[in-house]
Amino acid sequence: MPAANSLLEELTSVNANIAATFPAQPAKAFAWARVPTSMQEERGLSIPEQLREIREYAHTRKIEIVAEFKEAESAFQQRAKRPEFERMLARAKAEHVSMILVHDFSRFSRDSLGAKTLVRQLRRIGIKVVSLNDPEADPETVAGVYLEAITFAKNEAFSREIAFHTRKGCRANV
Repeated sequence: MPAANSLLEELTSVNANIAATFPAQPAKAFAWARVPTSMQEERGLSIPEQLREIREYAHTRKIEIVAEFKEAESAFQQRAKRPEFERMLARAKAEHVSMILVHDFSRFSRDSLGAKTLVRQLRRIGIKVVSLNDPEADPETVAGVYLEAITFAKNEAFSREIAFHTRKGCRANV
């Protein structure tokens, strides 16, 4: 048994030397913040707070934010109408960041089918979309599939409800 202990000690020492030689690099991420209207952006209501919380989250988890992106545009609109979002996605793919940090998934997209598809496409190329405020679940499990679908469906339903009440209010004002 002494030979086994000696070998274990030697391997432990080698692993420690390798770890010291090649320290773990912090994960690299982009921060994404969005408000649905330019009026909210002009008032500074939401984007600064979202970015503050994202920075704090990253700091406590030793994640390096390499770029911040923000936009004042509806997440339910066509992606072509979201140029900053498209720019962020292109850079994330080109620069091989490991994650995109969002305040919550509704800031990323409110189109449930489009959001799920995009998150899965990004995941396949090694980019994880991380929400600070939505529940985290393993997308490879049954529970994870359900939770992801429910989260994105909730966001789309909420967006449609807001649009309904906004249109109703506009009609009443006319």
